[in-house]
Amino acid sequence: MVKTNAIRLLDKQKIAYRLYEYEWNEDKHHSPLLQHSELSKRVYKTILVIGKSQCIYVCLIPIWQNIDFKKVAHLTQEKSVSLLPLDDLEKKTGYIRGGCSPIGMKKQYTTFIDKSVNTSDTLIISGGKRGVQIELSRQALLRLTQAKIESLVD
Repeated sequence: MVKTNAIRLLDKQKIAYRLYEYEWNEDKHHSPLLQHSELSKRVYKTILVIGKSQCIYVCLIPIWQNIDFKKVAHLTQEKSVSLLPLDDLEKKTGYIRGGCSPIGMKKQYTTFIDKSVNTSDTLIISGGKRGVQIELSRQALLRLTQAKIESLVD
């Protein structure tokens, strides 16, 4: 079993989780979980945005949805927000594109989870490495990230 910062943090805090591992490659990098209709409803992607103030925010949205930058700007009281440049992702979080977990980042950023998270008791997020995903309870993720539940998608 692979050990990432996210997994080490869950183990340290004795939080129950289920690990999904799959082979990842640049051409086909979608999780096999997306082929299972029940599981795919609970898969969330981690998107980092940066505001005009240079503050960074973490947003978790359903994998098939698109982030609404105007909503996030309003929530964060920023004039505007944009995607964090890929060049800054690893420096700021310790994770790379395709393997960015909201858990175990170098720094705890203000985190938001889309309100659709209220439809399930568990959700599936990146495990901190490409090809690794973690299923854990909504309550555990909210506690670990101190996330606020808001409307984030268009």
